[in-house]
Amino acid sequence: MTKLSRFTIAALLLVLTACATGPRPGAAPQINPAAQAVDAYRIGVDDVIRVAVWQNPDLNVTVPVRPDGRISVPLVGDVEAGGRTPEEVSAEIKTALEKYVRNPQVT
Repeated sequence: MTKLSRFTIAALLLVLTACATGPRPGAAPQINPAAQAVDAYRIGVDDVIRVAVWQNPDLNVTVPVRPDGRISVPLVGDVEAGGRTPEEVSAEIKTALEKYVRNPQVT
C-alpha cells in the first residue's frame, strides 16, 4: 500500500468514528409515555377468579364470573366483579368478611 492509500483509509476511519453516535452521559433515556400508560386489568365475564382467605381454607373458592358480572363468595354472598380490578374486588370481600373473620387477608 502506498502512503496515500494508508492516509486515506486512516482519515476515512477517523471521520466515520467521529460520526458515530452513542448515549450521552447523564442523559435520561427517552421513553414513549403512551407505551407506559397501561390500564390495570379489569375482570370480565367468564374469567375464573380464585379467592383465598389466609388461615381460613373453608372460605377459599375458585369461581367463574357469571354473565351478570358477579361472583359468589362464602359468607359474603354475591360480589360485583365484572369491570373492576382484582384489588377492588379483594378489598370489597375483605370488608364484608370483617364481620365474621378477624383481620381477613384476602387475595
